[in-house]
Amino acid sequence: HRVCKPLDDNNGPRVHSVEKISCLCLALVWNFLHVLPPSLDDDNNDKVNSNDDNVVQSDDLVVALALQALCRPASKFMASLALQVLMQCFSQSKLTRRDHLARAILPTLLHAHKSVLVDTAVDFIQTHLHHLPLPPSNTVAALNGPATCHSSTKMSWYHRGSILTLCTTDRDAVITVRYATNTHTWTLPSNDPMQLMTTVFRLDPLALDSPSMQRLVEGAPLSRALAVLDRSPTYETHKVGVLYVPHDKATEIELLEVVGGSPRYLEFLRGLGEMVPLQHLVGYNGGLDISTNTSSSSPTATSDSPPDSGRHIAKKRHIGNDFVHIEYLDYDDTDNDDGIPSLGGQFSDVRIFVQPLTGGDDLFRTRVQCKHATTLAPFGPLHGVQVVPGHMVAAAVRLTAIHANLACREMHQDRFEFVLNVEDRLRQIKQIGTRFVDATASPMV
Repeated sequence: HRVCKPLDDNNGPRVHSVEKISCLCLALVWNFLHVLPPSLDDDNNDKVNSNDDNVVQSDDLVVALALQALCRPASKFMASLALQVLMQCFSQSKLTRRDHLARAILPTLLHAHKSVLVDTAVDFIQTHLHHLPLPPSNTVAALNGPATCHSSTKMSWYHRGSILTLCTTDRDAVITVRYATNTHTWTLPSNDPMQLMTTVFRLDPLALDSPSMQRLVEGAPLSRALAVLDRSPTYETHKVGVLYVPHDKATEIELLEVVGGSPRYLEFLRGLGEMVPLQHLVGYNGGLDISTNTSSSSPTATSDSPPDSGRHIAKKRHIGNDFVHIEYLDYDDTDNDDGIPSLGGQFSDVRIFVQPLTGGDDLFRTRVQCKHATTLAPFGPLHGVQVVPGHMVAAAVRLTAIHANLACREMHQDRFEFVLNVEDRLRQIKQIGTRFVDATASPMV
């Protein structure tokens, strides 16, 4: 990596930054965890895996590395990487291992210097330690997210960093629990709030009036605050521009007019992620218009503007404001790296070039170009110029783009607040718990 590469004798020895090396270690572990399959418990399998001891030792080492960086971070970038590593390691561990890891993690976090990221880590460990308990009934319907509740009775509580909402009708009840790192919704055949809260959440009925269970004031302001919270993803999101460059003389207009591409390019796109239509897209949309199928729309052209200029402006506005660009060069010239066609924009701090090599082998040439190499935090796994096999190029580019985007967000944090999605959700939940507490009502009344 460029950070670790020694300089020649004329320039003297390189002074290594502990922060940079630590960030590289965290990124390396995070990348490694991404390619590992999750560990699942099998109650019917009594065979002992000979690698279990190695896995246990590796888990402990990863947790120790992440905890040290999270509790004593040298930068927000380091703390963000540490949180991602900690959550990834814990979520991929066997359920039988999570209790051991939680006993090692939680005391350290609870005694660490308070920060939103530390509180987010505590929230994640506590909510993923065990499956949330449910009544032993075949009629329980579990949903993936908050449900629209048309109820005759609606009550909400703030409870230890989470928002509990109960909607009851004459026949059933809908319970939604909003955490920083996930949201669960259940429909149960009961309308007794006392029974539901004590059964589902194992709350002591005699302690329901404790300060930890605070009733919230219902109304339009609370509904709007919960709607904003529900639109905040429980996972980390990244917005990266992808450009197809058909030849080395392509103009900006040609880059914006490209539709489709070569078969190898389409295969590369499928490796980056799932391709979905924008119209009525559910989930993170990156600020794109999802009201219509923008990929097939044709804005009206005026007499003094080229055809599809509206679409060109929209594309350039989004891609030009991205910190990271992935540019697929679908031509043979590999000598003119300085003359690669590109889009002008305010940012594009990192450009990741991907170019298929001719000759029969499924190989790609990649190059990572940083506009502010001296101030940007180190990232990987790709760097400089490399030759990458086709079966792993999309995964390597994807991971590099994610790490580069995090590094760019840290570099621009003076202009744009660098906040992870789960960190923002925890802030919102705490603000709701402070702003809407009903001091006049007992929690379960």
